[in-house]
Amino acid sequence: MRDDSGWWALIGPVPNAHPTGVIAVPHDRAAELDTSYQIGPIRIRPGGKRLSEYLRSEPFALDGVTLFESRPVIVEGPWPGRQIETVPEFESLRKLSGQDANERVAAMWLHRVVTLLSLAFGEAWQVRTSAIDAQTRPPTVPETWPSPPIAWGMDDELEPVPRGLPAWAIQAWERLDQDRGLQASLSMWHQGLHLNPLNPSFAMVAYCGAIETIATSKALRVQIKIDSSACEQCGNVPRAHARFWTTIGLVRNPEQVETLKEGANPYSRRSRTAHGSDMFGMETSFGSMHMMIYVPPSNGAPGTVKIDEEDESQVFMWHEVPQIRAVAADLLLYALNAG
Repeated sequence: MRDDSGWWALIGPVPNAHPTGVIAVPHDRAAELDTSYQIGPIRIRPGGKRLSEYLRSEPFALDGVTLFESRPVIVEGPWPGRQIETVPEFESLRKLSGQDANERVAAMWLHRVVTLLSLAFGEAWQVRTSAIDAQTRPPTVPETWPSPPIAWGMDDELEPVPRGLPAWAIQAWERLDQDRGLQASLSMWHQGLHLNPLNPSFAMVAYCGAIETIATSKALRVQIKIDSSACEQCGNVPRAHARFWTTIGLVRNPEQVETLKEGANPYSRRSRTAHGSDMFGMETSFGSMHMMIYVPPSNGAPGTVKIDEEDESQVFMWHEVPQIRAVAADLLLYALNAG
């Protein structure tokens, strides 16, 4: 019976390509989960194997490939079974068949754990293999793909570097169960990570949405004290702008808030994209290199590259969006550690 058996799945960082075909999501290819952890009803443990994948480097070159390495994590848990009939959160699933409802809850649990690991590690994690009944086959990381003759990023294999989970991530499950605003904000921030490489303007919308939503969470709404309940007739949210900046002020000092307003101005960007179809990244120049400026060695410092401040799309993609992503992440950490 599925009620009494368990399931397993695989999660890990996902390969997302930059619009010029170069993998640009922050990723530590040598990192490996250090040990097993119990998080809520599920257990995660190292997969014990390196996985190499080769991705087409489009639009840089359709005939090229780029190497992506990771060390997937095994997730194991019980089928929820009778919990579906008693837990209020699962009420909407009771009309589904037993098997479908079980798999839907397992998927919801997997989503939560990948959002927590994404926040903990600063990477875009996702479900790589969805829940499989443990009675059908044992958990395993697939074999590495056959190596092509040449690929961008091909290098010697690195020794794995153990990476542990912070205490807040292990203890977050119950808090997220009790705080729908916090879970919704975490989910929206996670969506922003996946939008970031190819759709930075919509990533900004997602990060701003995460900030707006976390203001309604149980963890933070008492501190913000700005009521922004939507109008029942038109849906207008009064004082939303003020609440947005007040929320950011929980993790940034007044000078930093003013700098964000005058520079990135995320609330305006988010509104112009969501309501006016404006795009500020490379969406309309997909495939161009967006070349940075080379800074030669000087006074013993090595040569480096910097953003071309004259290129507004570069400033948006590599300065403004990361700033707001970091603000939203800091607010999530603040809320998860509150109290």
